[in-house]
Order: sequence, then structure tokens, then C-alpha cells
Amino acid sequence: MALQKELTADETNVGMAASEAYLKIIGLSVIENFVTINVDGYGSAAARTNNSHPIFHRQYHAELPTITGTGNLIEICYAYLKTLDDFSSATDV
Repeated sequence: MALQKELTADETNVGMAASEAYLKIIGLSVIENFVTINVDGYGSAAARTNNSHPIFHRQYHAELPTITGTGNLIEICYAYLKTLDDFSSATDV
């Protein structure tokens, strides 16, 4: 599971735009009632498959009561990310 969306050069760590960026949760940490979600983004799904370096890295924090849903925690976190402005135009891939 991952998300896909367009990233502008300003949104990436390397100043490179990507029309079909591939965004993957690479780590979750839960401490008491808070979850930290680490997301890496690649220029494309193929770039991720070819072990290219990420062009995007962000860390998001949320209180567990704000993250709701069914399924495993990773699926719930992807659904939560899509509620944020950074991922509002993202689609599941």
C-alpha cells in the first residue's frame, strides 16, 4: 500500500518535481496516545522499486483518538494522512 500524488519542487527535499510521486509509510511509532508516522516519497513507484533515494521525507504526529478506522494500523494511518492538506489530492496505489 502507498499513496500517489503530484509533488512540486518546493514540496520535495531535493527541489525536484514529480508528477506521480510514490509516498510510502516507512515507520510508525506509538507512545501512549500519540502516533508518529514517517513518510518517504519517491519520484515514482518504479524509482522506489529500483531503490532510488527518496525525494521527500516528512514526519507527522497525531493523537490516537483522531486516528480511527478498521483494518491494521498502517491502513488506518494511510487513511488519516489523506485527511491532511499535504495528502488531500493523493490516491491509493
